Amino acid sequence: MSHTHTHHRTRTTAHAPPHTHTHTICHAQLKKLDLSRCVNVTQESIGQLPQGLETLKLAFCQHIRDDALRKLPPGLRKLNCWGCGNITNAGVRALPAGLEELTLSFCKVDDEGIAQLPRGLKRIVIQYCFRVTLKVRVCAIMLWVSVGACR
Repeated sequence: MSHTHTHHRTRTTAHAPPHTHTHTICHAQLKKLDLSRCVNVTQESIGQLPQGLETLKLAFCQHIRDDALRKLPPGLRKLNCWGCGNITNAGVRALPAGLEELTLSFCKVDDEGIAQLPRGLKRIVIQYCFRVTLKVRVCAIMLWVSVGACR
C-alpha cells in the first residue's frame, strides 16, 4: 500500500512544470469557463479555448500576460482578469472587439490603456489600478463603471 501512496505522490501535478500540463478544451458548446486561481494557466492554455466561449474568468491567474489576451476567442463577451498583475496597456489593446464586460482590478493598466478599451464595452471594473487617474473619459462609452481605489 505504501507503494501505491508513493506512486500517487509522483503523479501529483501541483509541482510539475506548467508546460507538462497541456489539456485541450475542445467542447464546442462551452459558453462559460471559470479558471480563477488556476496557477498553471498560461498563454498556451488560452490559445486552446473553444471559439464559442462567451464568458471567461481568469482571476488571480498569475501567469496570464498581455500575449495571452491576444489569443482570446473572438466571440468573448465577458472577461474577468481580477488580480492578473502582469496585464498592461498592451493587453488592453489586444482585447476582442466584441467584449461587453471587463474586470481589470489589480492590473498594471493606466489612463492610456483605459482610453484604448473596446468601444462596445458596457461594464468595467478597474478597482485598485493605482496607475489609473481617470483623466480620460471612460464613462461616456459605458453603462456601468466601478473605479474604487484608483487615483
